[in-house]
Formats: sequence, structure tokens, C-alpha cells
Amino acid sequence: MPPAKSSFLDKVLGRIGRLDTEGLQSVVQRLVRERSFLETLFNAIEDGILVVDENGRILYFNQAVTRLLGLQATVEGQPITDILPELEWKNILRLDTGAANAW
Repeated sequence: MPPAKSSFLDKVLGRIGRLDTEGLQSVVQRLVRERSFLETLFNAIEDGILVVDENGRILYFNQAVTRLLGLQATVEGQPITDILPELEWKNILRLDTGAANAW
């Protein structure tokens, strides 16, 4: 399998110490544009998208999840087990072959 292509962020992080103020501002502006594009795309999807980190903390959710589960922006960073305790999260995590540690 060919090696994964390095993303824009990976490339920038490798040389961030050499960027001047203008270069750093340019990078930040591009990242904001990319995030804005992804949020627009995710919010256009009618299915719910809920992203949690390896510790089970909510990182992101789209508008469909807000409608489906009634989540508010203040839940970002909170454990998913606080929001949906009835689900068996340890079993769900085992299905994620890329997950580091079970929580």
C-alpha cells in the first residue's frame, strides 16, 4: 500500500518554526477556510455526524445531530457517555480498529 499523502497541516507543522508573521497568518486563514468549507459540507448532510476523540469526548457534531439529539454547542469537550449513557461505548470503541485505548 502506498504511503499516505501528507496533508497541508502536516507540511506546515513541519516548518512552523520558520514561518514569519505573514506566513503564519496565511496558514491560519487557510485553515479557517478549510474548516468553514467542511462545516458547510457536514451541515448540508442530512445524516448526523458526531465526532469523539479517543477518550470519548465530543469534538464536533453537525446540525443534524443537534436536531436528532437536541445537543447544544456547550457539549463540545464533554464525554459522550454523559450525553448518550444508554449506549455501550466500550463495545462501540472496540469496532474502531484505529482506536488507541478503550475508555
